[in-house]
Order: sequence, then structure tokens, then C-alpha cells
Amino acid sequence: PGFAQGFLGNGCSGTQDSRYKHQVGQARAFPARLADGIERLQDPSVLFQEIESASSTLKLEAMLPETGDLESISQLLMESFIEVLEPWMLPASLGPVASAWNWLIMEWERQIIKTTLTVNYKRIMTQPSLRKPKGWQFEGESLGMLLVTDAGNGPEAVAFLELCTLPPDGRTPDDTLGMLLMVFGDSRSARPYLQNFCVAPKWRRRGLGRVLLRMAERVVRDVWREDRIYLHAGSNEAARNLYRSSGYQMTGLLQSPESLHMSKTLEGVPGTERATDALEASTV
Repeated sequence: PGFAQGFLGNGCSGTQDSRYKHQVGQARAFPARLADGIERLQDPSVLFQEIESASSTLKLEAMLPETGDLESISQLLMESFIEVLEPWMLPASLGPVASAWNWLIMEWERQIIKTTLTVNYKRIMTQPSLRKPKGWQFEGESLGMLLVTDAGNGPEAVAFLELCTLPPDGRTPDDTLGMLLMVFGDSRSARPYLQNFCVAPKWRRRGLGRVLLRMAERVVRDVWREDRIYLHAGSNEAARNLYRSSGYQMTGLLQSPESLHMSKTLEGVPGTERATDALEASTV
């Protein structure tokens, strides 16, 4: 079914399905506060304090994934984007046959997701870094970010998103032709792109997704020194409302009821003001 490609770029998920009840496993992630590039964040202590105080009942920390986290991230993505598999699922009324078939479909796709993540995070799993990728996602140049909590049963992944670079022309990561063209293209023309944004069902409606989204925007602005971020919002209206209320607007490229191409301008990119002042001074 190609679920590993199907969920890419769909934005924040807001669905839950009882057919996939695997518990999201324990996280072993690397603290973002120790990653390379963290020194470029403006007022990092303020950001991490915001994360830690996002919930009065949870102790949260921003992390980068390591190899041991791929299983739990795969399960989180499966749990969050289960609707992508619905066309391939059999109705429960068919009994044991349906149960066996649906289990095989989900296990097969979970392994595909895990393999895809292994490729995407090749760089940061060997050298944890918040810095801008130097190549394409399929070359191992992608940044995964987690919110992790310890609710008493060990560290658990609460929310997840992925930052990579993609041409800002409305194409999606599951556009096979577009990806093939990127092989021969120049990655310097790509712009920050957010995908696979999800919050574990039992931790939703607590503002945690908004906290992780703001951190991603700060990384793009301060560490990557980029002034715009792009994404595709799927058909989930709650996710679209989150993006709209966070300042994202439709680009007008390749819009459809199932997917909206959106972007947000990030104000205050470090060095921008100094560069503008220098340009104005040189023309006086």
C-alpha cells in the first residue's frame, strides 16, 4: 500500500483508531539541548522553559531520535495516520480473516516506515545536530524532533515531527516523479518543509503540538537562518485550524480538498536586520 509514502506531508493528525492498539514504546532519544547547532538559537533557555512548562502534569523534554527510537516513532506514526490504510483494511465483521489480514497490512507497513526513517535520519543518528540538511531527505538529510515525557513507565514519545528541505512548488514527498527530478536538481533551491507532525492520541488537546511546532519554527529561523517554512495540511480540520491560528497561509499551489499547501513567514531571522542596514548604508 505504500503507507510510508502515503502519510508523508499530511501534516498534524487528529485521528485515533482502535484497530491499532500497540503502545508507543519507550524513547531513548538524544536531548536537543545538547545537539550541535543549539548555540545558534536565540534565548534557548526561554524555549526550553516553555517546553518544560507546557503541561502542569507532564515533564517534557525536546529530543532528537536515535536508532533505538525508530520502533516507537513508527508505532506513533501508524497510530496517528491509520486512516491512510483504511482502503486496504477489511471490515471487522469478517471475523478472524479480517483480523489476520489487517494485522499483516499494519505490520508490513510499520516495517516500511521504520526502514524509511532509518534512511531519513542517517545523519542525525550518527551526529545529532539541529543544523540545516545539506541534501535531500532520501539522502539521509532530515531532522526528526520529539517531545518526550516520563509518565512513570519510562520515557515515552508524546509528539513528533520531521523537518527536511523540499522545492517550494507545491510538490509532496510522495510525488514519485518530483522526487526523481530532485535527484538531478540543486538542493540549494529547496526550502524548509515540515511533515509527519503528530501527537500521540492520549496526549492530545493539551497544547503539546503547538509547543513542538513553535520549536520547529525556531530551529528553522535561528539555526537554519530561513525566513519561511512550508507544509501540506491534510483533510483533518483540527490540524488545519492549528496551522491557520499559528500564522500559516495557503500558497495557492496545488490545492485540493485532501491537501493544502501552506507556508508561514518567520520574522526576525538572525543577521537579516544587520544585512539590511549594511545594504542601506552602502547606497547612501
